[in-house]
Amino acid sequence: MPRSSIIATVALLCAAGSAVAGPLDAPPAPPAAVVQSPAPSSDAFSGFYGALEFGTIDGSITNAPLTSAFDAGTTLGLSGGYNWQAGSLVFGGEVRFLRSNDFAWPAGGGIAAYESLFDVRGRAGYAVGGFMVYGALGYSWGTVAPTAPNPVDTDGMNFGIGVEYNVTERIFLGADYTRRDLGGSNALSTFETEIDTLSLRGGLRF
Repeated sequence: MPRSSIIATVALLCAAGSAVAGPLDAPPAPPAAVVQSPAPSSDAFSGFYGALEFGTIDGSITNAPLTSAFDAGTTLGLSGGYNWQAGSLVFGGEVRFLRSNDFAWPAGGGIAAYESLFDVRGRAGYAVGGFMVYGALGYSWGTVAPTAPNPVDTDGMNFGIGVEYNVTERIFLGADYTRRDLGGSNALSTFETEIDTLSLRGGLRF
């Protein structure tokens, strides 16, 4: 084969090889974008809230050396507070007012009654999704009236447990049990009372 033909053939093969291989310094393809799902909400219980309550009330009163039972009654109430949430832990403070009906002492022939109770308490809870269980501890005030010659103002510790469920982002339902150990005196007597309430709650978060 003539020398010129060999050179032309080699040049043609080199050109074809370069076209097939493409440029040697082509940049690599960019990595595929990773789409991250949004993190689940961790503040379902945080912020201000208010609730209406309806429940039952029961208890006993000790006017030493005698202890007598109250007639069980019903309660209507208002409560409100503020929660802080960190992950599954929920902390908050709450104020609460309950008005009782038919909660008289002594049972069967009431001459005295707790007409209202006022609670201030702290709460600590554990939340899973829209459900929370909590414990509460605080202080309460109430007046036993009429107890001759004067009404008896009582106060003391309260403690309780409860649950709440978020029906929507703003609306919640709950149940709460609270025990109060209250004491007081007038000119004639010293009283010690144990007051139990069990309430159903419905409220709003703000």
